[in-house]
Amino acid sequence: GQGCSPMGLSEYAIVYVYIFFTMANYLIVLATAVRSAAQPVRSALHASGPLCQPVATLIGTLVLLPGNQLRTLSGLVGLSAVSFATICATVVICLWTLVSGMGACDDEPSASIGFLDYNASMCGFIFAFSGQSIMLEMQAEMRQPRDFPKAVQLSFSTLFTVYTLVVVISYHTCGRGTPGELLQVVPPGGGWSVAVGVLMIIHMTVTCTILQQVLTRACCLFLVPGALGQGPSARAKWFVVSTLLMDLAYVVANSVPLFTDIVNLTGGLLSTQCAFTLPALLYLSLRFRLPNLAGNPMGPRAQRACVAGAYVSLFLGAYFTVFGAGSSLLVLIKHAQEGLNPPFGCN
Repeated sequence: GQGCSPMGLSEYAIVYVYIFFTMANYLIVLATAVRSAAQPVRSALHASGPLCQPVATLIGTLVLLPGNQLRTLSGLVGLSAVSFATICATVVICLWTLVSGMGACDDEPSASIGFLDYNASMCGFIFAFSGQSIMLEMQAEMRQPRDFPKAVQLSFSTLFTVYTLVVVISYHTCGRGTPGELLQVVPPGGGWSVAVGVLMIIHMTVTCTILQQVLTRACCLFLVPGALGQGPSARAKWFVVSTLLMDLAYVVANSVPLFTDIVNLTGGLLSTQCAFTLPALLYLSLRFRLPNLAGNPMGPRAQRACVAGAYVSLFLGAYFTVFGAGSSLLVLIKHAQEGLNPPFGCN
């Protein structure tokens, strides 16, 4: 922290602001899962309509509250395995629902898709694939940090395969009526809806706790270093900081409660920096400062190709930061004017 240059501090700020908005995104997904799981209970109580999103998000934060005390990623290894199993089961159920012809498609798809919509959607894809924001924290707590590239290759290959299957099957079944969230393809009120809701609550609880742990540690390191010590006082400070961050994420999640809007905006404004801009800048900086780096296994042609790829990455980062984030913001405003996502609305 204290020896960081202004450039280094700005890079840290981008990464941790991105993590915070990702938490807000995930709180929206968690709220959707809570609503799915709670629907049969509401039906039994003869309550009309689904659970309001602010209430569902509040229930989700209460589920997350016990995990606010966890201070290391190593304590989440077992839960991470459970989280992976639950998301796999959820995807299988959703895809099976679509393939079997029981999926719930959107009855009123968007009438027109233009330049803004395409740009905003591309930002959503960028957000989905920008999962390396806590790479250093994960690598630091691995038993064999050198094996981290293997984990990255396996995880991103799996993500690409799963995303491709979801896109192909969803669009083949629903076309332009494909819902904005995969959970919405499961008809509400039934047993599968409850199962998917419970599975996603487990998955999102672990996922949010991991992100919150990394973000809380960074905030404590800069603002409340006493929270990183030992003893009840340090743990109490950590709990207060993590809970305050969760409360702020709750406010953001319910201020822009339409999931696709906040995902696209986060993707255009912040994910592009983590996926395109910062890696390219770091590579080029290292390449030009240490052109004859010892132990570099790449030949001259491969190095020139990497430099060219870094410049292409910078261009993509600049394009989606300006046009992607701008398009996402305009689409968000349009949805707000149409009444699709009023702040703290019971949608």
